[in-house]
Amino acid sequence: MLHSDSPTESPRADNVAIPSEVTDAEKKALEVLKNLLVDTIAQYPGSNTMPEVFGDVRLLMFLRVAKNDPQKAANQFKEFLVWRRERNVDDIRADILEKKMSFDEVPNIKKASYYLPFNPCLRDPAGEPLRAKDGSFIYCERLGMIETNGFIGEVSDDEFSEMFIYLSELGQLLIHDHHKREPHDNRLQNCGTARQGRENWPPSCWLSTLVERPTASWANPKLCKAVVNRMGSAGRLRETFYPGQVSKVCFLNAPWIFDTFFKLLRPFLPKDSLSKVKIFRPGDEGIMSLVDPMNVPAFLGGSCDSPLGQVPETGRLLNDRFGLGTAEVETVTIAKGQSMQIPLTVTKGDIVSWAFGVDAQDILFGVEVRAQKDGRMTSEFVVPLEKCSSHRSVRGQYTSLTDGRLVLVFDNTSSWIRSRTVHYRYEIVSSEEAAKLDAKVASVETTYCV
Repeated sequence: MLHSDSPTESPRADNVAIPSEVTDAEKKALEVLKNLLVDTIAQYPGSNTMPEVFGDVRLLMFLRVAKNDPQKAANQFKEFLVWRRERNVDDIRADILEKKMSFDEVPNIKKASYYLPFNPCLRDPAGEPLRAKDGSFIYCERLGMIETNGFIGEVSDDEFSEMFIYLSELGQLLIHDHHKREPHDNRLQNCGTARQGRENWPPSCWLSTLVERPTASWANPKLCKAVVNRMGSAGRLRETFYPGQVSKVCFLNAPWIFDTFFKLLRPFLPKDSLSKVKIFRPGDEGIMSLVDPMNVPAFLGGSCDSPLGQVPETGRLLNDRFGLGTAEVETVTIAKGQSMQIPLTVTKGDIVSWAFGVDAQDILFGVEVRAQKDGRMTSEFVVPLEKCSSHRSVRGQYTSLTDGRLVLVFDNTSSWIRSRTVHYRYEIVSSEEAAKLDAKVASVETTYCV
């Protein structure tokens, strides 16, 4: 929800207070930067009506990325203005304000999200952004559920780029909105967050990308290249022309093949941006150290029930509730008071991955390793038995440390009333097969354009 001035009201470009977190050195560098840009800004049409473009908060964001070097920040800002004119971004900004546009009304967003499930800003029922613990707004996409053929074939590069610029402009207006000269907004505390010093400045976007299990098309070099180029170019655009707008990029449920995929993305990102990236493996719960569970949807393990705080079940999820795919998926009903074990023979170095969903209620799930040691059979739960609910799909992986048996355990012994229907799949990839697939994906040549 934006409260920005209408461009017809001619707001001053300095209509926000400099945040208290800004140091004296930054304030001094800001004055130097403003002097370096005084003629450039004065000559730009309508500059005094666009405070979120030319105001102190935006200039400070360029300064931060330039490591407080005013000359470097000035050069980058001038390049930004050239790009802004070439892409008619001022018209996009005017369109957003004239229509009082929400994230859900951005051009092409419904078309793009039909093939790539994502929500550009998780919000409460009133439309206010939900926040991570550092105060940032939360963007969430389910990259592993992308329907690649439709995403590349039905959504053009121009349509995706236009959508992304709209989202970036809307995000910048939202950031500026929270710095306007008015009493501090208590909605920050209502979202379960509090200001935590410099880490929280400016209140930026916080990207959460749920990788899950990539589709087979990720191993198709042509499709992989197209997706990487598109997503990477979008990320580079934001880092170049909306610096500081992203505070963290978190990849969740990242399987082993993601490491190779990420190597393809690295060239798109400025070196300093790599420090923002956090990668969580299947089963990791570290995400909850960064965001309150009440601000994330159930499929991530949270408790958010706001309709605007969900990620649409589109893409592969349209006909596949748990995103398991169609090949090699098994369905079994486990009777009340019973359990099911799936023993898998593994050798050292094998990568075993699994994914499942339960239709209703919950079930205990764990992974046991059985192996010979010193002439006797040993047993150890490498994934402890834990209750898994029907609200989310469960994914994980394990690299075998020795030859032996790995057992997937579904335990319904605690229920004496109801049976449980489970849909599951698993995959075993040898270290040799993994190396070959790594090499195949790594051979993709990427390009980018901003």
